Amino acid sequence: MIAIFYPWEGKIQPEKYPLKKNEDYYNDLFCTSLGGQREVKHDYKYGAKKSYVKVDCETVDYVYEGGMDKRSSLDSI
Repeated sequence: MIAIFYPWEGKIQPEKYPLKKNEDYYNDLFCTSLGGQREVKHDYKYGAKKSYVKVDCETVDYVYEGGMDKRSSLDSI
């Protein structure tokens, strides 16, 4: 469990301020550990159309797409 310190209360109360451990939490943790940038947008063209892709984590050499193993992850690249 990670405790968050709120100085105005003067003590650590992890049960009062629980940390939500969702996909963003784990992607932030992973990307920070690599020294990367989160949610980087890359524009591209195909034919006469334009679109973009957002990657969860980008470092100097690689891009990473993180996701929880569930049905909504099927749109990942």
